[in-house]
Amino acid sequence: MDKYLTPSELSTLLKTVQRVNSPTAKRDYHIIAALSLCGCRIGEFARITVLQAVNALKSKYLFLPREHRKGRRAHIKADGTQVPDKRKDHEVYVTTALAEHLKALLDMTDARVMDAPLVPGRYGEPMTVRAYQLRVQYWADEADLGLKVSPHWFRHTRAMNIMRSSGAQNPLLVVQKVLGHSNINNTAIYAHATREDMEQALQNVDATHNKRRGRLSALRKQHDKEIA
Repeated sequence: MDKYLTPSELSTLLKTVQRVNSPTAKRDYHIIAALSLCGCRIGEFARITVLQAVNALKSKYLFLPREHRKGRRAHIKADGTQVPDKRKDHEVYVTTALAEHLKALLDMTDARVMDAPLVPGRYGEPMTVRAYQLRVQYWADEADLGLKVSPHWFRHTRAMNIMRSSGAQNPLLVVQKVLGHSNINNTAIYAHATREDMEQALQNVDATHNKRRGRLSALRKQHDKEIA
C-alpha cells in the first residue's frame, strides 16, 4: 500500500494550501482536511448534501446512504433472476477535527437549501469527481510532493493513520469499521509493511552493516599496533 500520505506529507500539503489567501484555496483546504479525516470515497463525499452535513454536526455521525456508495447495484440478469443491491448504508463518526471542517464548508455555501450539495460546482451542482482530482493534484504539485496524488489517497491515509496511531487492541477492525468494508480481507492491505517501515528498515540495516565494518577495521588497527 503506497498510495497514501505520511503525516509529514499531509502536513506539508495542508500548509501549502493554507498559505494561499483566496476563497478557492480556503475551500480546498477544508475539503482536503475533511477527506483525510472521514475516509470517504470521493464519490461519496461529492454527494454529501447540506442536510447530511447539518445532521452530522448534530448527531456526531455522517450518514452515507447506500444509494451514494460504491458496490453492486440491484439489477435483473438476462435470465430474469433478480440480484439484490449489495451496497450498504454507512456512517462516519464525526470527530471534533472533522466537525470543524464540515462547519467551515457549510459556512461557504447556502446552508438554507438543505438538498444542495455541501461542495457545489460552478453552477450549483455537486462538484465533479474530476474537479476534485484536478484540485488535489494541483496542490500536491504546489507542495512539491513529487507524487501523483488523487482524492482516494486520503481514504488510504485515514486508514494508515489509524493503523499507526490507534491504541485499539486490533486497529485493523477499527479501519474496517471506519471505511465500511464488509470483508476484512479488503482491509488487510493496511496491515502490510509501509514504505516508511521499509525505508527505516533499510536505513537500520545499512547503519548496522557500516558500523560492524568500522568496528572490525578499528580492531584490526588496534591489533596491528599491539603486535608491532
